[in-house]
Amino acid sequence: MEKKIVIAKIVNTIGLKGELKVVADITNTKRLYNVKEIFINGFDGKFKLSKVRQAGKNLAIKLDGFDTIEQVEKFKGRDILLDAESDFKLLENEFYIDDLLNCNILIDGKLAKITAVENYGAGDILVFELDEKEMQIPFVLDFFDKIDIKNKVLVASE
Repeated sequence: MEKKIVIAKIVNTIGLKGELKVVADITNTKRLYNVKEIFINGFDGKFKLSKVRQAGKNLAIKLDGFDTIEQVEKFKGRDILLDAESDFKLLENEFYIDDLLNCNILIDGKLAKITAVENYGAGDILVFELDEKEMQIPFVLDFFDKIDIKNKVLVASE
């Protein structure tokens, strides 16, 4: 079964010719310029992209064969997904949030489990429980001596 990842959300339409306003869930939006096909949550099959452009802080996309606002309004509020294996290769030191969840984190000699990954705009924050308190640590590579996603272990720097 293909692993699909959410990379953006369709938030609105742009103009009358079928463009969609998209808010990306990834930091480097330029990587989306080379994407040829996407999945839209709730709809079957792939959709071919005929255009991707910057639109202020967001992106504008155009789906091949969808040329009116009426044809694309049904996509508003939907997530855009890619096939994780073939469409979107991770760069070095990039990780899927799903892969970080339930990883063990060793911090100050104590072991905890990552229960959530939050993002308030400045970067990802790992959430875990330690000594019966919810704790958070920024997910900054310099804060970790080891990140081993395969074995689900992160070791925080002391």
